[in-house]
Amino acid sequence: MDDKQEMQLVLERDLGVNAGHAWEGYFKPFFEEKQEILIEAFRVCGLRDEEGLLKIKMQFSALDSLRDELLGYMETGRLADISLNELETEKSKHKERHNG
Repeated sequence: MDDKQEMQLVLERDLGVNAGHAWEGYFKPFFEEKQEILIEAFRVCGLRDEEGLLKIKMQFSALDSLRDELLGYMETGRLADISLNELETEKSKHKERHNG
């Protein structure tokens, strides 16, 4: 792995860490609250109110897309961290073989 690829992994890991902090501190409570509001709106919306049901569905879809995007950054960061740990282990083994 070259330095450019390693730097990319570091950036992805750091972005994932930041996304995780944002998720726990702000977005997760936001999504939970919005979901509850939309569920209640669906519950009280009349079945014949096609426009209202469509708006609720669109808001659910938008929330799902945004949540999936944030969780994707977090997962990419976790995978990058695993790759960096494996790389560090390989470097340590290589160093031990050449110094021992």
